Amino acid sequence: MRLKQISISEENYFILKSYGKAGDSFNDVISVMLRSLKTQQTDQSDQLRDQSVATTTHREDGYGHG
Repeated sequence: MRLKQISISEENYFILKSYGKAGDSFNDVISVMLRSLKTQQTDQSDQLRDQSVATTTHREDGYGHG
């Protein structure tokens, strides 16, 4: 694994650190947050797909035409 150095404000550092547990590295905290973000994005994509399917089904039933 190649490592990079980043700079953040002290306030943001402590906020991000608060998401971790004792002994977690800062990288571990960021990794958990990124996985959570990816899950949220996947859930949103699924919701949009489901809405699209529901709209298409609704139109095929003859409803929704104005």
